[in-house]
Amino acid sequence: MFRTTDEKGNVSIIDAGGNITCTAEHYVQFAQLGALFQKSIEKTTCSNVGLLNVGIEPLKGHHELRKAYQELQQYVETWRLKKIDLPLNFIGNVEGKDVLAETWMLL
Repeated sequence: MFRTTDEKGNVSIIDAGGNITCTAEHYVQFAQLGALFQKSIEKTTCSNVGLLNVGIEPLKGHHELRKAYQELQQYVETWRLKKIDLPLNFIGNVEGKDVLAETWMLL
């Protein structure tokens, strides 16, 4: 995990190069763990989570990233349907050029 602070607040990057290949399930687990980390350290109730990818469109990237995008959307929607406070807010893909310029807290 990599943490930095900018004018918008604290930003955490999960799995900053620690794995060569990840499954979609890994990406979802990273988001869940990161949201719990932000909740315990920053006292946030719901972290904005972005998925680092080659473009912001849902169909960009390799198969596992596209699948992770769908699974993160489904995960958030499941919580919304239960009318329970969201543990994380998936904001979609984030391009590398926008890593420090976006409104997310976890990447």
